[in-house]
Amino acid sequence: METAQKRILIVEDEALIAIDLEQRLTGLGYAVPGIADSAASAIQEIEDKHPDLLLVDIRIRGPVDGIALAEQVKLRYKLPVIFLTAHADPSTLQRAKLTEPFGYLVKPVGTASLPTAIEVALYKHKIEQQLRRQQSWLETTLRSIGDGVLVTGVAGDVLYVNDSALDLLHTGRDACLGQPLQDVLRLRFNATGLPLEDLTEVAAAEDLPLPLPAEMHALTADGAKIPLEGTIAASQTDGERFGSVIVFRDIAIRQAAEREIHEEQKMIAVGRLAASVSHDLEGMLGMIEQCASAAEQGDDALLSGLRRISGTATSLNGRLRALIRQKGLPVEALSVASFIERQLPELRRGMPANIALTAKSEYRGATVRACPDQLGRILKAVVTNAAGAMPDGGAIAIETWRVENPRGQSFVRIAVCDNGPGMPPEALENIFEPFFTNKLGNQCAGWGLAAAQSAVSTLGGSLSANSKLGAGTTIEVFLPDAIPGAQDAAARWPTVLLVESSGSVRRVLHNFLEKHDYNLLEAGDSSEALDMAEVYDGPIDLLVIDISAAALAAQLKAARPEMRVLFASKEGNAGQDRRGASVLSKPITKGELLQKVAAALG
Repeated sequence: METAQKRILIVEDEALIAIDLEQRLTGLGYAVPGIADSAASAIQEIEDKHPDLLLVDIRIRGPVDGIALAEQVKLRYKLPVIFLTAHADPSTLQRAKLTEPFGYLVKPVGTASLPTAIEVALYKHKIEQQLRRQQSWLETTLRSIGDGVLVTGVAGDVLYVNDSALDLLHTGRDACLGQPLQDVLRLRFNATGLPLEDLTEVAAAEDLPLPLPAEMHALTADGAKIPLEGTIAASQTDGERFGSVIVFRDIAIRQAAEREIHEEQKMIAVGRLAASVSHDLEGMLGMIEQCASAAEQGDDALLSGLRRISGTATSLNGRLRALIRQKGLPVEALSVASFIERQLPELRRGMPANIALTAKSEYRGATVRACPDQLGRILKAVVTNAAGAMPDGGAIAIETWRVENPRGQSFVRIAVCDNGPGMPPEALENIFEPFFTNKLGNQCAGWGLAAAQSAVSTLGGSLSANSKLGAGTTIEVFLPDAIPGAQDAAARWPTVLLVESSGSVRRVLHNFLEKHDYNLLEAGDSSEALDMAEVYDGPIDLLVIDISAAALAAQLKAARPEMRVLFASKEGNAGQDRRGASVLSKPITKGELLQKVAAALG
């Protein structure tokens, strides 16, 4: 036995017994660095001599007995303890058991039992140390992964939850531990909203992990719906089940990218079909024209019919050509800064809570001609790509200003900047390729940017990317400026925050004000209004809000003291309310709106 290096500390207040034990241990090849007769002296010996094991008499001198000492040694030093006792009464043994000792030796200690008890205790201690290290490795791994992990007992109560699961479910550890799995991971079918059955029993019958059903979501603690995918597996040994492990992840960003891909693929397919049909039509039109020319000296009825066919085919061909150019989309002049600010709530939807999104504009006059839905999809694709590159959280900033190319052409530059890990040059070269995947495994990112690049090109613009490892990534969208030189005028536009729950009313009021040189921020509810007031980095000159939301107006006013307020009311009491604030009558007319806004701004 390799016992020479094993150091045994004796804690015994009877000197003769302690000396006898020391001699016997030394004779067996163990080292005895010291003898302590109390808990205080034993602690000092541990600090000074660093023993491998303690032989502790249960009854020792001083206010702290051997059992209490063993508890301290277990918590502070993680050392094995063997009790020495001449008292084996039930109450003493019960106290001793609570300290989880590594053995008992009853006085007088037998010569054969002493080394056996020590070697067994040292071996058990070695195994416990290995188990503690393995547990530490496992806990570190579970804390480090981005997937949520829940561990349950046989009864289905949650025994462990990692940090990623807490973040995904918007909850705290105390609210999860000890609770039924169905109350912590509240899974619902997308189509019906009904809860899933208890999957732990189903998983128990399977040898392999069981995928969670598709088309379902989890309800978070604050009521949000998070689309998830994952697996559940039974934990069992020798056929005996002792719990389950559930691993899950948020797939909201991936689903959004997949929808974007699907829409773009449909447009590409339709465009190819239109090109093919248009080519055939052009051939038909040529033949019709030839027949019409030949018939000009003949039958007038034949000539008339051919001309009608030719007109119909020409009209059809024009519509197909428009489809190829994607000009069938409803294009309109859009104030880019206002459009982006209105899009912020949509851009945040599905984004992890640990990512901050802000927008600012150095060029309030930026105007482009585009379909709002198309421009919104472009922004969503670029912002989604930035969010997917920052699994540990970060910040995304959308910046807008005006630039000119060497030929003097004016463009609106929309830059989406993140402070993520960045990309190496070889990855940056392929970022707009359809099947590109970065090192974070964000396979949808490339498809989304490829689709965005295609959409930007149809608007006469371009898409570019700049990135550096450790310094984040910037995606730049360049679109033709629909109103070059409007920057100076836009700098004088007052900014109005319009809070209105009705989307149709909000659009009408927006058009009234924006056409008369006001910069518009919109919100459909109190949450959007508070978010807009927080993220918008310029001054807000006026708040237009229903008088029933006076409490919200006061909250916004407290956040923006310089902002003036214009209330709207259905009571017809246009003029002033009891606080002296100006009031609009509902339904709002264009003339009164412009008059009251101008008056409120002074």
